[in-house]
Amino acid sequence: MLYNIKHCLILAVQVQTHPYKKLIKMREALVIVILVLLATNTSVQAQSMSPDSLQKEYLSLKADTQKVRFLLKVASAYETHKQHYKADSVLGEMLEIAHDEQLSKYEILALLKKGKFWQERSNYKKSLKYYHQALDKMKTTSYPLIKAKAFQSLGSLFAEQGKLEESETYYQKALDIYDSTQNLKGIAQSYISLGRMFKGRQQFGKALQYYDKAIKAFEQQNDPMTLALIYRRKGVIYRMLKKYKQSEVFYNKALKIYKAQKSERGVASTLYNLGLLYAYQKKYPKAIEFSLQSLKLKQKVGTQRQIANSFTNLGELFVRSGDLNRADTMLKNALNITQKQGMNDLVMYNYQSLALLDSARGNMMGAWNYLRKYQKVNAKLYDQRGKKLLTKMRAKYDTERKENENELLKQEKAMQLQKLKTQYLWLIIISGGFFAMVLLAVVLYRYYRSKQKANLHLSKLNQELHQQQEEIISQRDFIENQNKSLSEKNTMITQSIKAAKNIQDATLPFASRVDAFLQEYFCIYQPKDIVSGDFYWIERIDKRIFVVAVDCTGHGVPGAFMSMITNTLLDHIVKVQRIMQPKEILSELNVKFGYALKKQESNTNSGMDVGMCMFNSTDNAQVTNVAFSGARRPLYYITPKSNELIEVRGTRRSIGSKRREDLNFEGHQLQLPQGSMLYLSSDGYADQNDAQRRKIGTAYLKQLLLDISPLSVARQKKALLDHLENHMKNTEQRDDILLLGVRL
Repeated sequence: MLYNIKHCLILAVQVQTHPYKKLIKMREALVIVILVLLATNTSVQAQSMSPDSLQKEYLSLKADTQKVRFLLKVASAYETHKQHYKADSVLGEMLEIAHDEQLSKYEILALLKKGKFWQERSNYKKSLKYYHQALDKMKTTSYPLIKAKAFQSLGSLFAEQGKLEESETYYQKALDIYDSTQNLKGIAQSYISLGRMFKGRQQFGKALQYYDKAIKAFEQQNDPMTLALIYRRKGVIYRMLKKYKQSEVFYNKALKIYKAQKSERGVASTLYNLGLLYAYQKKYPKAIEFSLQSLKLKQKVGTQRQIANSFTNLGELFVRSGDLNRADTMLKNALNITQKQGMNDLVMYNYQSLALLDSARGNMMGAWNYLRKYQKVNAKLYDQRGKKLLTKMRAKYDTERKENENELLKQEKAMQLQKLKTQYLWLIIISGGFFAMVLLAVVLYRYYRSKQKANLHLSKLNQELHQQQEEIISQRDFIENQNKSLSEKNTMITQSIKAAKNIQDATLPFASRVDAFLQEYFCIYQPKDIVSGDFYWIERIDKRIFVVAVDCTGHGVPGAFMSMITNTLLDHIVKVQRIMQPKEILSELNVKFGYALKKQESNTNSGMDVGMCMFNSTDNAQVTNVAFSGARRPLYYITPKSNELIEVRGTRRSIGSKRREDLNFEGHQLQLPQGSMLYLSSDGYADQNDAQRRKIGTAYLKQLLLDISPLSVARQKKALLDHLENHMKNTEQRDDILLLGVRL
């Protein structure tokens, strides 16, 4: 039976007239109303939460201890069934009751649960408040295991915010408590948390140490499934360290456990990890073998998303191994699943993979079509995110509207009356206007007829003159037609290139999005011929910020097409493959670029020069970690207290070039203070000549950057543009120009 709000209020009144009303407080009546409202909205099987059963059970409780235990049980049941807002409402009532010192344990548990509730919704300020309130309550009490749980929660909270030093401190405090109480499960979980945190900081040595300690602890508890999970995590770390043999050992240990436990999901995931490991080693037959085994199991026990991911992974492996027909089958299977399931994020990356496949086949038109589909779905995803935000805003607006409903109704009636008056007035105006238009039409018609007769008479008088000029006019018309035809063709070509520019501009980072994570930066981006072979790629992944400047071979349409392919490859490498180190990104980009342009089967000299930076915050807010790698392009930087421009040179090898293939891309790790200026560029600015064919030159550009570095980024950009404009007076732009500046 459904209860509405009116029924619940009646129930509250009945409670007040109950024979034992002297024992029932008004607050308890309100608790019953809330419980009934929650129970009637959704059934919670674990607690048989019908309105009648809740009312009877709550009224039968006498002591506050029994009541808070009951409410804690109800809140836990709602959490089990993912009904978190209802659980939060019950916890609020629980805090109202559990203010007595004897009930402090339940008050602390309620505070921790509310902290977790807001942490899961990324409201870290509110979550931190509840966690600290719980710790304050424990200053005068002795609940060591609950205190350890609070420290673990704070460690998790700070880890999510990227405050890894504070996170480590609280995880260590929790570990100390578990050590002192000999709580093996807590010790093991703390080791896992610390291992995961150090892995996030890329301190892999410490992460492995804590995972080894966790393995020993779980071996004592006889928990094989958790052991298998830790083995897989160690396998991932060794793979990231390129210690592939050790990685394979731990993956096989995990696989053995999952098979013994008959965990098909665990077996499928580990086979997928092994396939990925062999792919990193370019052992594509083995990678394909394990990936196919994983796919077979996922088709049995996995989700549609996991199955689609496996098809996509296999498609890319077949592309790398040269089996393009099987790659086509796998990628289209993945696309079919993701389209049916409405997984637009995976649909987008399937289009990306199919574009790479068509590029490998030499079907550039097909690749272009898939890239356009990729951009369309990408735009749709941004639109969906906007709609979600709009839905939240509408919900807030609806709440406010209901609070002022009567006033709005009055205003609506007044508006309707005013609307009727306005409509009547417009009817009069339109009627008068109609008659005026009819009258004007009659006058204009008579004038037109009179003028037509005069023109006819004038035409007869000029006929003889026209005949004499016929030959001249014919010649003039022929020349005009030729000019018009040339003009139309030129217009069509220009319009096509401008349309291509719009598509290329859509792939560049949106300024509003970049402003969210780069406060001080400038970008000078000037194509030579409408579309550009230079482009920049700025993205934020977790706590990392990537800034990339790319100079593709050539300019105009060929260079623009290469820039589109490279932009797509960067999206795939960083967002899908999750490769985060610049030197590894450039190595993978070099491989994928070779496949995209079929370098093995052609002698093309197409390639690109790249400068790539990755910024990552440190525990010290005054210092930022900067990872740089370059392909024939340097990084310039100037620290606040230095009067010197430092140049970090890139590797003397271009992406996609067959020259110097023996050189690996070098990585550089820098720690720069706050306020440092960093510059990335193509060679366009330095190579621009003046009317006497003299270039600006790299040496002059470096001195210019040093001179203007103390200025704001906006004034730096203006100074650079002013100098460029003065230098290239009375001459044309020689090449595409790209120059990026970022202040840390």
